Amino acid sequence: KRQKKTANKFQIAQIPYPYTSREEYERSMTGGLGKEWNVTKSHKNLTRPEIMTRMGKMIQPISKKAKAPRPAAKF
Repeated sequence: KRQKKTANKFQIAQIPYPYTSREEYERSMTGGLGKEWNVTKSHKNLTRPEIMTRMGKMIQPISKKAKAPRPAAKF
């Protein structure tokens, strides 16, 4: 019972847009993210952090109104 409560906060309520069924969504999530399964460029894009900053720089909180789509990462 305890495991079910902790797992519930990680489950989604609705299926994301491009998918039509739960099985299709779960199949897409089983794919690996490592370098062995993807080319280098897509591996970097899939595993890049949400926010990139230099060490010691303060990160200001993001307001819900100001959040914009993520730009491409610079490596």
